[in-house]
Amino acid sequence: CFRAKGFPCLMQPALGQKPQLAEWVSSRCQLVPAALDKQGIKDKVQAYRQAARNAIDAGFNGIELHGAHGYLIDQFTKDSVNKRTDEYGGSIENRC
Repeated sequence: CFRAKGFPCLMQPALGQKPQLAEWVSSRCQLVPAALDKQGIKDKVQAYRQAARNAIDAGFNGIELHGAHGYLIDQFTKDSVNKRTDEYGGSIENRC
């Protein structure tokens, strides 16, 4: 994260992504969380799918998705975090 005088704080982007605006909180630069829109969810699913294909193409025979400790998949499955009111929230069937 970097902050130039008079400019907003930006998070270092992941490879191929645009920088994201962040908030300066308690002398630390932090991203302000925001819910993914439906297209954003579809994009993430596609990214996971492509990563699995890349692993197969590279000769791996399996992948492991980390779905605990607050990572994205974990956030969707926990009703304490997932407060969505669309088809991706509510019941456990929708959240999984």
